[in-house]
Parts: sequence; C-alpha cells; structure tokens
Amino acid sequence: MSDSFEVLTSVDIGSHSLKGVVTKMEEGIVEVLAFSEMRSRGYENGELKDIIALKESLNELIEDLSSQLPRRMESYFILTYSEKSAFLNKEVKRLRLSEEEPELVNEDHVLELYESFLNTSKTAEDDLEYQQSTIEEHAEGFDFINNSRSILHVIPIRYILDEQKSVLNPIDMEANVLGMESSIISIDYTEKESMSNAFASLVGEKPVVYLSTFVSSQAVLNSKEKEHGVVCVDLGHSFTTVTAYINGSIFFLKAIDQGIKQVIKDIAKVFHSSFDEAERLLMNYGKVALKDKSTDTISYVMLDGKTTKQIPRSQLSIVIYAKVREILNFVKKELRTVLNKMAEEGETNIPGGIVITGGGSRIEGMTEFIRDVFNLSVRVGTVNAENMSAEIPEEIDVTSFSAALGSVFWYKFIGGGENEEVENSSMKKKKKRVSNKKVKVKEGPGMMEKFAKFLKKLV
Repeated sequence: MSDSFEVLTSVDIGSHSLKGVVTKMEEGIVEVLAFSEMRSRGYENGELKDIIALKESLNELIEDLSSQLPRRMESYFILTYSEKSAFLNKEVKRLRLSEEEPELVNEDHVLELYESFLNTSKTAEDDLEYQQSTIEEHAEGFDFINNSRSILHVIPIRYILDEQKSVLNPIDMEANVLGMESSIISIDYTEKESMSNAFASLVGEKPVVYLSTFVSSQAVLNSKEKEHGVVCVDLGHSFTTVTAYINGSIFFLKAIDQGIKQVIKDIAKVFHSSFDEAERLLMNYGKVALKDKSTDTISYVMLDGKTTKQIPRSQLSIVIYAKVREILNFVKKELRTVLNKMAEEGETNIPGGIVITGGGSRIEGMTEFIRDVFNLSVRVGTVNAENMSAEIPEEIDVTSFSAALGSVFWYKFIGGGENEEVENSSMKKKKKRVSNKKVKVKEGPGMMEKFAKFLKKLV
C-alpha cells in the first residue's frame, strides 16, 4: 500500500444488522471504497449471546467487503457497537509541574495527563502507585480503579491552571499544577474483550473499539449545535439512546431498554403474524400516525404461514403510534435531566432541538410526531459528507451507516485510537497477515501519536 494514503475498515455491530465500510484517507479526503450491510446473529439486546454465530456473520460481512476491493490492501480496523452498560462519567486529574516557580505547560504535560486517564485500566494496586507518584484525581459518580470497566473515549472538556483559571488550551501558559477535566465513556471490560477477540480471530489483530451511539452523534451533529445545546436520540433496534451536548462537549448519555424491536413485537401480537412479517410491514408500510388518512389496504401472512389477510394501513399506523408514544415517554423522563443542565447554562430550552438517528428515524411520520410531542425542532441526522471531507456513494444510507462512518470521522478528526493499551500503543512491531483475505491488517497509529495531532488542532 502506498504511504500517501491509509485504508480504514469500520464495522458496526447492531442487534439487527451489521454495517461495514472500507475507506481510503488521502490528503485529508475520505473516499468510501466498499460498503455492506447484512443481518447480524449472536448479538441481541446489547449483549453477546452466541459468539460462534456472531463470528460467522462478521466473516460474511468481511468477505463481502473484500470482494468489492480491486486488490489486496492493508487496513486499520475499527469495531463499534452499543453496549447496554455504557456509562458516561466526568473526571478531573491533576499533574504537579513544579513545587516552586511556575512552569510553562507543554504538550508532554498534557499527554501525561491524558495518558493517566487511560492508566485506570491497570490493576488497582498498580494504578494507585502511579497516582501517588505524580497524578491526583477526582471522579464524579464512578470509581474506575478496577478491571470491570474498559474506557473507550476520553474527551477533554477544559484545563485548569493552579485550581483557579479554566482554559481551553494550556500550552505555553504557566502553572504549578495542571488539571484536566474530561468526559469518560466506559463499557463492561469482559464484553469488550469478547467482542474484540471474536473480531481479531477473523482479521488477525484486535481492532480499536468505539461506542457506536457516541461516534454516530459526533458525525451527524454540527459544531454549532454541540456548542449551544442539542440532543441526539438514536432510535435503535434494541435501545433508544439519548445523548446530549452543550459547550461543545457531551454531558449526558443514557440507553433506554426500549427500541424498534418492541414496535415490531406489538405489530406481530396485534395482527397475529410472525416477527419477520411484522418487521416487513413496519419497514414497507409503517407510519407514526393516530389518524392516518390513507385509504390504502395492505396484505400480510398470518402466523400459520399460509393465511393471507388484508387490513387498512391506518390500523397499522395506530399500533405503531401507540408504541412509539410509549417509548417517547421514557425519553421525556431523561430530557428532564438534560433540561436541568441546560438551565444551569442559562438556556430555557434545547437550542439545537432533537436530532434523530437509527433505523427508527426512517419510519414515515417519526420526525413530525417527535416534533409535536416535545415541541422542539427535529431533524433526521445524516452523516455530513462535507464536514467529513468525504466522498460517500449515493447508494449508502447515511442514516443507518452513521456509526460506521462516524467512527471514521472520530478516528480521523478527533484523534481516535485513545482506547488502545497505553503500553502497547507505540511499541508493537509485528504485522500479521490474514490468509485468503483481500483486506490485510496493519497496526494503527499509537494513542499518543493520534492525541498529539488532536492537540495541534487546539493551538
């Protein structure tokens, strides 16, 4: 592979489907070389249920992506998925620079602080010894000094000089103590390792792992929305996830155990059909409306697999409406917390409104219904090709591929790769080849290298 560009393969694992894209990044432009979507197996309701079935479906996806490439290529790999125990925490760590005269802050200091967040993945004994040497920390709401959680994302919010002055970029400023406040997104360690190992068994190396709902929101929201305040509602198959931003940073993340799957179940129950037939009805004829004025009739096969029945489309719309309204009631409860935070920042409402993503966002009438329920502006979130500096084929549904494309966005522009093991981030030298695959793996850039690029964008 030429040194002038790099290939990045992103795979998003959902409870309903797998999405994958192969991209080439050259001179700041992202080009999609291949993409694929197929039903997933073995991962249900945000939990790994059957690792063999998952590996089989992943292998089918990788083979399909590989068949679309003109030749064998080296690639970095990113794996995204939504995990039901995903947790957002705010944490502050401090580094003492000098006991006497203030010292100029440099990139090494900031990198050391950033690295200290990731060192919480070590054992409690080692981590405590490390903190006592140079780093002081304060975490709100969660203790990371254990091996039960794996940190996926560290998002710096602000820097604090000598416990007094808050700045966005501390480089070349003087201080005795440098603090960093960050948002931390973590998931269950065992689940993450199982997913990562399953994928590695197919491609030869462990991938970088991201939280799909987070990188999806990063890709569909613009900087002005995140600065003034906005909520992203991901209407997924198993979960509805609410993510909120203000002052350019994420401050709320909550997965609700209700999704489009529950809508499909209600359709199957009411009309005595199979789950697959109910899903077909939703995807092809579904509409969120209490009073659907349509006079169309639709046919479906009942549970016995033989009897065909016709119903007015308006009956289907009422069933969908009732369940979606129930799901939105759960969302409304979470928005109370979001609104309280907005009020602390002087906002009486949510300036950027609601941006919806996920498979549920494609149901007819969903945007209008959510707008009426919350009395806020609502739009469907799609990956902005211009913001990503990307060439995306028209055939790609940028709504359903928002996580797969969003991980490329995060990796490229934000300096992703932050969840790679610190001790291995720049020391691995061995490159493994994958037999019978056109896509070959090579080690991605080290975490420190990627974060250094991120820092330079702040200067």
